[in-house]
Amino acid sequence: MATSPVVSPWVQIKAQLDGDPGNWATKRYLRAVGGEVSRVLGGYAERLDAATSSGPRQETLSAVYHVIAGSGRSKVGGLGEGKSEDVVKCSFDCC
Repeated sequence: MATSPVVSPWVQIKAQLDGDPGNWATKRYLRAVGGEVSRVLGGYAERLDAATSSGPRQETLSAVYHVIAGSGRSKVGGLGEGKSEDVVKCSFDCC
């Protein structure tokens, strides 16, 4: 059976995230031979501990989050004075 160069078993990624100190950890998904999974898309896994925050971020990228366990919210916008703010809430527990 052939293995894909872009498959990363969750148990391995979770162990790497849980091994990082601090309340928030991020790991890039990389091809088995090195480099990004795609020339167009990148993949990341994040862990944010309960009752903590990642802090404000301003980025020029798009992100799609798949929540494995827990719940939380994201504030979109509102970084500057007079700007509106949207709140996105999510909750899930599968594992």
